[in-house]
Amino acid sequence: MLSSEALIMNLFVLSLALGTAFGDERLDEKPWKLGSFLGSVESISLDKSTSVPGLTDNNTLYLEANVPDSDRSWYFTVSTSSAVISVSDEFVKSNNLKVNIKNQNLIPFPSDYGVGGQIKTVTIPTLKIGEMTLNNVQAMVASSKGKFDSSAGNMHIGLGSLDVAYTISPSAGTISFAPSEQGNAIVQKTGTALPYENTGWAQVRYGKKKKIAAARNLLITTKISNVDTLTAIEAGSQNKSSIAWDTASENKKRFSKGRHQLYSQISTTGLEEKGWLTQKSGYHFGSNVHNARLTRDILFDYELSVSPADQTLALKKSETTTWTSLNSAKIPYLKKQTEADEEGNEADASDWSALAKMYYAEDQYKEALEAQQKVVELAPEKCEHWQKLGMIQDHMKDTDGALKSHMEASNRFHQWWDIDLDTRLDIQKSQKQMESEDIEAKKEAQKSLSLSDQPVWHHKQSSSCYTSDRHIALLQLSKEQFDAVSKTYERLDLDAGLAIVQGNAALVQGKLDLAESAYRQAIRLEDKPSFHARLGLALYFADQGEWRFADPLFAEAFTLRSESPITSSLWFDNARSNGEDTLKKAMNLKDSYPKSSTAHFLALREASILQNQEALNTLGSDLLPLGPNPNEHTISAQVRSLVILGNIEEANTLLDAHPSFADTPAMLIAKADIAAYSGDSTMALNMLKEAAKRNPYNPAVALFLR
Repeated sequence: MLSSEALIMNLFVLSLALGTAFGDERLDEKPWKLGSFLGSVESISLDKSTSVPGLTDNNTLYLEANVPDSDRSWYFTVSTSSAVISVSDEFVKSNNLKVNIKNQNLIPFPSDYGVGGQIKTVTIPTLKIGEMTLNNVQAMVASSKGKFDSSAGNMHIGLGSLDVAYTISPSAGTISFAPSEQGNAIVQKTGTALPYENTGWAQVRYGKKKKIAAARNLLITTKISNVDTLTAIEAGSQNKSSIAWDTASENKKRFSKGRHQLYSQISTTGLEEKGWLTQKSGYHFGSNVHNARLTRDILFDYELSVSPADQTLALKKSETTTWTSLNSAKIPYLKKQTEADEEGNEADASDWSALAKMYYAEDQYKEALEAQQKVVELAPEKCEHWQKLGMIQDHMKDTDGALKSHMEASNRFHQWWDIDLDTRLDIQKSQKQMESEDIEAKKEAQKSLSLSDQPVWHHKQSSSCYTSDRHIALLQLSKEQFDAVSKTYERLDLDAGLAIVQGNAALVQGKLDLAESAYRQAIRLEDKPSFHARLGLALYFADQGEWRFADPLFAEAFTLRSESPITSSLWFDNARSNGEDTLKKAMNLKDSYPKSSTAHFLALREASILQNQEALNTLGSDLLPLGPNPNEHTISAQVRSLVILGNIEEANTLLDAHPSFADTPAMLIAKADIAAYSGDSTMALNMLKEAAKRNPYNPAVALFLR
């Protein structure tokens, strides 16, 4: 008899099969006349090719656009498979655009085609992208109510709405536009032309289900696992590449982060890749005629040229990528906003806060510190301002300054949120009813009081500061102030992270029961599965000799975060001590994560420890390439792999090539490997301890504080 779990899984698979059994069958299909209001351009002024920087936030591609007579730039997400143009309410307000309402007749029928509510649209007289001018742009306001194109965001431009040829070039870091008649030459320059097709907006019915099918562009035939598959090419979005459930079958599958995934060979003219595709159950139901979608997780380093005149495109893999950071592009405008106005009035704290946020995102900590100090000077009453200052100071290794700032944030947070709800509501009501003169007088009087005094004016504090105590505990743990960590833990409320820090402190001290209790508390409080809590519990069970519980927790932690070599090393060290065939286990993991430098490193490490020269030679001659944008974990795994192979000079060269990651815990651990290989055990231990001080939130790294 099947178990209840097996029965549930069988029903789940059956529902997926029924959901996609009829695939492309779309009934009662007819054009949707309102589609043009969601993205169209009356005319385009473009005499010759123009290029603009491609901007990224490491996930999505953006471009900069301007409205005449405005000194502000606007940043639109770019989509190659969409025809939607959408703008935010802020854009509408800033440019004094008139909002028009469409499809009012559908308001009483919220289920009809899934578009209850209203479509809000605007006409933008002129929008400039480089030397290209878009005239009378019809755009949807992103706050419209309804189900249209899920790929469209607040500021979004679907290139399918533009009758121009274009090239997205990772090597140049640009998006280039050219008159439509030049499209064929542009495509030929990139590679062999491939025909593509588009679909327009449609009202469709699939069985009893009715909805709007979004227009889709750049649909080509690819081979996925040797199956011809109609595929949408999306070079702008980082959303996971996907495939309809029953389109292709492969033996290599996994369930990761709540998603079923299929490892597939993907090929077409100009493209040869292997990668994980998310399998989607309700892929059809009239919404799509294509069965797969390739996004930037596959296409991030591919040049794409498109010619709408003859509906052809070409793909070519780039050697390098040179995209500009979106945040760095925003800094000049934000910096200008912090200047005093013509009357000498100083900028608001919010202006300085926006600038500090961008500097922080760009790792420009000195500039971020100066801006955030100005924020605190202008608005010291807000806990979130102190919290951000503490985070910047921590990055600058000012531990004492960071601890002081986080304590300021915590005290302000608790002064407000420790009041019971009814009393808080009464306070807000009474303060709201005061005369404006009294409000200002109370606020001014409050400035002279300390936090320990009875407040005469209550400042409502941001709920985001509930993590302040976690930051305090982390800094205390980095200073090995274990009793102070326990004292801070007494203020535990909703922050699972604070429980993890307490668990780490207890684990370092060998107080295993206390560690287990804290990690379990973290799991109870978490809003999504926590890598750190599961890793901490795995280490607890491993110390207790309960490998049957530890191993699946290590495996789950790896699934949640598969990029940490030190975490994975501890997993396999414990597996080896429990009699497992760790080389076989590592090779299986490598097969499941074929693009993971950490999985490759683990297999190489086990081959070295077990002195399997054949496996060592095979793995050593097949190191994974770093790729164009490696992070500190990828580089650390590569450096540590080179150390195993004895290529110390090459390892040092690789470290020197990435100075921005020099002080990260992952790189410090890699440097410790080099020091140990060179016989300097003292330096190696110092590096490991420094890594623990830099990242005591990771239970595996925190153990180096022992």
